[in-house]
Amino acid sequence: TPAPKKATTTNSDDGSDGSYYCDNGGEIGGTTGSCTCACAPGFFGPNCNFDNAITLSGSNEGKCSVDGMCFSSLNYGNNEGCTFTTHVGGPLNVVAFDVEGPSTWGWTTDKLTVNGQQYYGSSGPDDVAVSAGDQITWYSDASTTRAGFEICVGEPCVASSSPSDDGSDGNFYCTNGGDAGGVVGYCTCTSCNTGFGGPNCA
Repeated sequence: TPAPKKATTTNSDDGSDGSYYCDNGGEIGGTTGSCTCACAPGFFGPNCNFDNAITLSGSNEGKCSVDGMCFSSLNYGNNEGCTFTTHVGGPLNVVAFDVEGPSTWGWTTDKLTVNGQQYYGSSGPDDVAVSAGDQITWYSDASTTRAGFEICVGEPCVASSSPSDDGSDGNFYCTNGGDAGGVVGYCTCTSCNTGFGGPNCA
């Protein structure tokens, strides 16, 4: 008989004995040895220990930033360099992408690198799939700058009036003036009308 699963806040608990590091109200699932952690809204990663789906990692210089499911370097400057680490997987959705392209001599100047592929000019990595743990790097040279980029991970959630819509397909029950946010599997409902609250503004 498999050992019962138990969520813990000890980051060394790997699930091999049924105890699995599952933080910030995450709900444990799976089986002993193959435990999973389903995150509460607003938390991400295999252990629900990140409050953003993407984090800046390593040495970062410039205007790089993250906000929930999105990362950006808008109105970037010269000699920027940063690394974004994803904590969820899904397709990238380009909100804006305008960086310096290759020079007339064929040199790549400013570039965003995703899965080993470089993106520059106005052709961003739209619909490119990333996985949890992937690193995306940004570099700008010492010359021309542009408007920059903003990119989100995952398909956006859509508000629904059906109480059975849990966000697993992108439709999320969000009523009483609530705004659906997040991406598929990580939907939220915020900005409820006065007097309403909870995860669905019900």
